[in-house]
Amino acid sequence: MAKIAVSNPICELDGDEVMRSVWKMVKEKLVMPYVDLPIKYFDLSLENRISTMDSVTVDAAMEIKKCHVGVKCSTVEIDEAMVEEKSLRKLWKSATVFDRERALRSAGSTLRSMMEGANFRQPIRLKTIPQLVASWTQPIIVARHVFGDQYRATDIAVDKRSKYQIVITPEGGCKARSYDVCDFGESGGVAMAMYNSEEKIQGFANSCFQYALELRMPVYLSTKDLTLRDYDGMFVSTFNNIYEKQYKAEFEKAGIWYNHMPIDKMVAFALRSNGGFIWALKNYDGDIQSEMVAQGFGSAELVSSLVLGPDGKTMLTEAHHAATSAGTTMSRGKPAINPLSIVYAWSRGLAQRAKLDANMQLKAFAENLEAACVETVEKGKMTKDLVVSGAGHPGEGEAAFLSSEEMVDAIAERLQEKMLRGAKVFWTLTDEAPMLATYALLPIVRAFTQKSGIEIELSDISVAGRVIAAFSDSLPSEKVQRDELTELGELAKTPVANIVKLPNISASIPQLKACIAELQKQGYSIPDYPEDPQSNEEKEIKAKYAKVLGSAVNPVLREGNSDRRAARAVKNYAKKYPHKMGKWSSDSKTHVSHMTEGDFYGSEKSVVVDHACDVRIELAAADGTTNVLKAKTSLLPGEVIDASFMSKRHLRAFFKKEIDDAKTKDV
Repeated sequence: MAKIAVSNPICELDGDEVMRSVWKMVKEKLVMPYVDLPIKYFDLSLENRISTMDSVTVDAAMEIKKCHVGVKCSTVEIDEAMVEEKSLRKLWKSATVFDRERALRSAGSTLRSMMEGANFRQPIRLKTIPQLVASWTQPIIVARHVFGDQYRATDIAVDKRSKYQIVITPEGGCKARSYDVCDFGESGGVAMAMYNSEEKIQGFANSCFQYALELRMPVYLSTKDLTLRDYDGMFVSTFNNIYEKQYKAEFEKAGIWYNHMPIDKMVAFALRSNGGFIWALKNYDGDIQSEMVAQGFGSAELVSSLVLGPDGKTMLTEAHHAATSAGTTMSRGKPAINPLSIVYAWSRGLAQRAKLDANMQLKAFAENLEAACVETVEKGKMTKDLVVSGAGHPGEGEAAFLSSEEMVDAIAERLQEKMLRGAKVFWTLTDEAPMLATYALLPIVRAFTQKSGIEIELSDISVAGRVIAAFSDSLPSEKVQRDELTELGELAKTPVANIVKLPNISASIPQLKACIAELQKQGYSIPDYPEDPQSNEEKEIKAKYAKVLGSAVNPVLREGNSDRRAARAVKNYAKKYPHKMGKWSSDSKTHVSHMTEGDFYGSEKSVVVDHACDVRIELAAADGTTNVLKAKTSLLPGEVIDASFMSKRHLRAFFKKEIDDAKTKDV
C-alpha cells in the first residue's frame, strides 16, 4: 500500500519519561507506515528545556503558528520539590515576567498560553466503558480558556502588620490608581494578583464559536459574574458582543445556540442533561470541570485534548495527562500506560492537517485510526485502566491486561484491516429534487451501514455550496465553506474512494444569478455575476463563476471524462458473451425520442422553506377559477417542496409527431 502524501509539515513536540517511549511506538507503528509526513521536531524533555533556558518551548510555539498544526507528547508537571531539586527558579526565556526569577512552568501551560484561543477536551467514548452519568448520551466538550487567571497569577506570602494594595499605572503620564485590598493586621496570610486580557478573551470566544459551528454544537459559557462583576463580567460581555455581531445568524442557521449560565447552576444543568454541547470555562474552572466530565463518561484517561487558536485553523493537539515515572502500571515487566490519548493527539493533528490541505486521503486515514482504537477496545483488548473502568472481562491475573506496546500492536492490526478494506461512503448533497431523495433514502442507508461499521459522510456539491467555496477567501471565517467538490475530485483518484453522486443542476446563468441573490440575502458578501466584465477584477469574478456554471461537477469526479460508456472490462465481457437479442445492424431505425418542452423536466420548481408552515396545492385555471387539489401539507424548516406539470397540448403534439415519424419510417 502506497503511503499517503502530505505536502505541508506538522510540528512534533516530544515529551518526558515513559510517555516518550509510548509516543514513539504510536508514531512508528500507527502513523509513519501509512503517511509520508514532513515533520519539524522539537525535544521538550525537561533536560532539553533546562539546557536551552526553555527557548525550545518558545521556538516550538512560533513554529506551530507557521505550520498551523502541532502534536505534543506528555511532558512533566513541575512541582515545588522539582523546582528545588533541579534549581528551576531562573529568568527563563518563556517566562512572562522578566524583572525577577520565576520557577519554570510546565511546557503544556506555556504552549497553551502562547497559542491563545481555547483548549477543547472531549471524552473518548467507548460502548464497553460504564458511564457514571448514565444520562449523558452525547459528548460534552469542555472549552478551557488558555490564558491568565490562576495560571499567570502572582501569589505571595504576606507578613503580619502588612497592607495589600494593587496599583494600576496607565501609560502617558496619567495618575496611578491605587486599590486597598486587605490590611492583614497581626495575622499575616497570603495574597494573589490575577489578571486577564480583553484581547485574549476575544480569542477565546472566537475559538469557541468557530469550533461549535464546525461540530454543530451549542455553546454554554459559565462564570461567577454576579460575584466578580468586572472580572467575570468581561468574559460575559465579550462573548455576548462577539456572538451577536459575528455568529448569531450562522448559529441559528445551523440550529444551535449560545447561552451564559452561572457556574453553580451550569454544573447542575450539565449533570441533568443528555450532553451534546460545548462548555466554555475560565482557565482554572475548565481544568477542574474537564476532569469531572471525563470521569462522568467513564474514565479520566479517555480524553482527547486540542488547543485551537483564534484564527480557527492553528491547532495544537496533545496527549492529555502529564508524564510521570512514579507509579507507572506494568504488565509482564513492560509499561501498561493507556496509549489512546496519544493516538488521538496524532489523529486529531493529522485531521487538521488534512482539513487545511484538503487532503481527503489523510482525513480518511485519521478517521480510520480513531475507529481502530475504539474497535480494538470494544473487541476486548485493553490496558489496566480500562479493565478497572469496567471495559469487559479480558481474563484473570496479570495477563488480564496488555502492556502499552501490546495495545499499540493490537490497534495496528485493526488499523491495517480497515485500511485494506476502506470504511467510508461519501454521499453528495446537491440541489432541488435530488435533495428529496437524500431526505428519504439517506436515513435508510445509514440504518444499514451503521450495523456493518461503514460511515456515511456528507459532501456539499450544490450550486450554493460551490459558490460559497469559490469566494471563501473574502468571507468571514464563520461563513467559509470548504471546496468539497475539489476534495472529492482528489479522493476520486485514490483506491479508497467510495462516492454516491446524486444528480446535480447543470446551472444556467439565470439559475446562478438566483442562487447569488439568495446567498446575498442570507448575509453572504459575494459579488454579482458580471455578464460583461470590464475590469480585471470583474474578469476574475466571472472566471470563478464559470467553474460553477454548466456541468461542472461530473468532469471533476470523473477525472474530466463525462463519457457514460461501459468500462473496458464490461465491453470485453459483452463481446465474449453476446446478448441474445443478436447483432445490431448499422442501418437500424431504432432511436430514442423525448419531449423538448412542456414536460415535467421543463417546468419543475423547488423551494426550501426556512420556517415551519402549511402549504396547499391549487390549480389556477385559465378562466380564473381555483381548484384546491390538496388542502394542507405541513413542512418543517429546511424541507423541500417540489412542483411540476405536464402540458396536455405539448404531450399530444409530441405523440402525433412521433407516430407520424414511425409511419414514415415503417417502424
